[in-house]
Amino acid sequence: MTKIQNTELQVVQKNEFVQRYQKQLTKLTFNDLLVLKTIVSKVNSKDTLFKESYTITHEELSKSGFITERNRRSALIDSLESLSNIYFNVKSGGDLIRCGLIKNRFVYQPYSKEFKIEMYSEMADFLLNIKEQFIKYPLSILANLQNKYDLLLFEYFTSIAKLGTQRISVELLRKLLGTGEKYSRASLLKKELLDKSIGRINAHTDIEVTFEPYKEKNKIIGFIFHIKSSANWSIKEYLAATIDRIIIIDGNEVTIIEIEEVQNQFHSLYKIKVQNNLGLKGFVQNEFTLAELKEYITINEVVR
Repeated sequence: MTKIQNTELQVVQKNEFVQRYQKQLTKLTFNDLLVLKTIVSKVNSKDTLFKESYTITHEELSKSGFITERNRRSALIDSLESLSNIYFNVKSGGDLIRCGLIKNRFVYQPYSKEFKIEMYSEMADFLLNIKEQFIKYPLSILANLQNKYDLLLFEYFTSIAKLGTQRISVELLRKLLGTGEKYSRASLLKKELLDKSIGRINAHTDIEVTFEPYKEKNKIIGFIFHIKSSANWSIKEYLAATIDRIIIIDGNEVTIIEIEEVQNQFHSLYKIKVQNNLGLKGFVQNEFTLAELKEYITINEVVR
């Protein structure tokens, strides 16, 4: 049996991180954001502890769309310094911790194309051992986007996609995107930013967004966004297709023999019953969200 290897770098982060700290991220350039997402893609979201450091390479940066007309290493260092100067607040017990996105310490050899990046443990809650309310996408998707508004909108829409429809005021939208004095008129914001960015998001990502303005006294005061996945698939058909498939769970090769949909207070869960592939007696039951189940099947699948 050969295990299918997934070499595509995946960006996995908690929705809370995307939504709560977007205002801070608007201070960054597009290249800065691409560096941040490349770092995030190197963190294994299934781990429980940060490694001492995470290594990113020029090749991986290129996959994210990182482009510079000058020395790449200098541009990367500039972006890392910018990231290390972005701070957020984290509660720990009764304390409030002021923490940076990454540590201001970067290790590299002269003329090397690799950088070691260290992160604060407080980031763990947003990037590690994530069970629910998170977004995940291939890093390579970002190479098709053109500016930081594309990226910020894409991540924000992905984080609220389950709502289907969301009404956002012009004032809040400007804060989410950090437009400042640009696009002062709502009609200009729509024509020059939203129409173009959402066009690229629809063309190059796995979500589809449509929107229309809403008005008060003939003045545009916000937009109503409709977000859906561009993938057309049936949950029942998908689950049925997983029966008799061999997967990896906690390092063990097992065969799926039954999947039962159950409900909790917040969302649907899927109880997967598996049999040890060696034919040993007894079954193992684990509960997965659909996103987690899809990850096991598509990434950790074993073929005969």
